[in-house]
Amino acid sequence: MVTTTKKIKITENQLQIVLNEIMKVGKTPYQQFIYYLEEIGKPGRLTGTGNIEEIYRNSMQSALENYIERNTDDPSINYSENDIKELKDEFFNEHSDDFMLRQLEVDKSRNLINVYRALTIPQNNNEYESKKFYKKLQNFLSGTGLSWGMDYESAKAYEGNSFQDEIILCGRVSPDSIDWSYTLSIAADVREDELRLLKNKPVEIYKVVTARGQILPLKTQLIVSTGNSDKWDYK
Repeated sequence: MVTTTKKIKITENQLQIVLNEIMKVGKTPYQQFIYYLEEIGKPGRLTGTGNIEEIYRNSMQSALENYIERNTDDPSINYSENDIKELKDEFFNEHSDDFMLRQLEVDKSRNLINVYRALTIPQNNNEYESKKFYKKLQNFLSGTGLSWGMDYESAKAYEGNSFQDEIILCGRVSPDSIDWSYTLSIAADVREDELRLLKNKPVEIYKVVTARGQILPLKTQLIVSTGNSDKWDYK
């Protein structure tokens, strides 16, 4: 079995060529996106590294620190030791049942975690909207985004034009490609079922589905990058 670890990168010039080709070859919004995905990705399969439960447990302390920092960031307030203790109690109460660890969809044979991400693509093959959409992806250096759902139902696009033009990327990632500290910190606020991935990490895309359940044809499983923007959420 071949293990893929190399980061996926593409130059701006290469992306512009891809963008031009998309507009020539793509016949529908779905086909345009699949073509783009196949151009920026590489055929391959991942093998996960790192023990999931061990990484999860070891991230709790840094996640707690992140949680406290985010909830004590008002400079006008003098936070007491009791305030900090209450935040610690809140954090550990929320994670007392390991709800995130239990909800993970894991491919144990390859030590990979299933992740899902929705994107809204331009509708009706509008050339202006398509160019603007792919230009935005180009500016983020071919990334697919950092925020992924833990299951198919939790994958949501935060904005879009039409239900029928929402697509869901179904992928797999290595346990050490997840920003566990941030993920666990945010989950303590709202029991969020979102996994925040690290920048420039590979994702194995094994299926692309429309919001209506239509499976879009991929020639093969692809390895794509999460992207490297400091503010990359694709919203």
